[in-house]
Amino acid sequence: MICNIDWLNVYCFERGVKDADFFRLNTDYVVEPRDYGTRVFMEMFTLKDERGRAIIEVRRNPMSTGVLPRDACHIRLSNYMCYGRRPIDFLRDFLIRFDYTFQSIQKIDLCCDFNTFDNGLAPNIFVDHYISGTFRKLYQSRIAAHGVNTGDGDLTFHSFSWGSKSSDIFTRFYCKSLELDANKPYIWQMWRDNGIDVTQPVWRVEFSMSRGVQKLTDGEHCVQQTLTTYDTQSKIAAVFLGLASHYFRFKDSRTASRIYNAKDVRLFPNVSALSVERNIPADADLPAKTIEGSFLGRAAQIWKTDGYDDVIRDLCGRIWERAKCIDPRAGLLRRFRPD
Repeated sequence: MICNIDWLNVYCFERGVKDADFFRLNTDYVVEPRDYGTRVFMEMFTLKDERGRAIIEVRRNPMSTGVLPRDACHIRLSNYMCYGRRPIDFLRDFLIRFDYTFQSIQKIDLCCDFNTFDNGLAPNIFVDHYISGTFRKLYQSRIAAHGVNTGDGDLTFHSFSWGSKSSDIFTRFYCKSLELDANKPYIWQMWRDNGIDVTQPVWRVEFSMSRGVQKLTDGEHCVQQTLTTYDTQSKIAAVFLGLASHYFRFKDSRTASRIYNAKDVRLFPNVSALSVERNIPADADLPAKTIEGSFLGRAAQIWKTDGYDDVIRDLCGRIWERAKCIDPRAGLLRRFRPD
């Protein structure tokens, strides 16, 4: 069982013009521009090494400066680099070397690959229990499943997803070795190096987190979404297992008549569950007629509004951010959205 980053895209500001010509003239990268941009950025190009392997993808030059600042850009670490040694260190060094200012994580996917779950349960048996209703999933009620209908009428499922792709957390469970092609030998090698039997089906649980996820919480502590959160293998594994404890949580319906009273199916090592703490805008509804709600709502409003003294704005911002982490009351400062 091995945890890894599968996708990493960050939002940054560039200092000076860092277009394709800049990298052609100032680096040894092979620059491969795309003839067209995206809905958000007019320019997009890939930086490759001398062996033609994609390293970094850059999207820059916003379509509209009314939405994004002129120097805004997205920097995506290639899939190949995500599976290298210490990918966060590489990305951090790249940003420093070329004078980018990191703003936030735009999208990150965390995955865990295995032949069997931690309790020894084979994934195909787990699927049978889930399809039959023996195992019941908590949270993320929207489901999509993919498989094949064999000639004798048997259904074989090899992919499930829960939640919406536009939600903060999107969960997938699928047979990775069935999907994986020969273009990604580095993943096969990573499996072999970590004791995964590549002659048997390799399954994957994957969590995709969008830009709306700024913090994760276990109910008592906040985990800020920054590059430092994922800069070692142990940190990646800790966040994955925390997410799995919440978003990949199943109950054995045979153990109780009510699902929430049923016994948990222990699929991964037990850790404190992590769930999304949503960013709450300054104009979010706070409980009326409460001193706390009025005070913190006013602090958030000052923090988000130009025209106030910078020292006062900074203080209000710190009060608001700190309060979101420590206030235990659901619905006042911390909102959870299962999908």
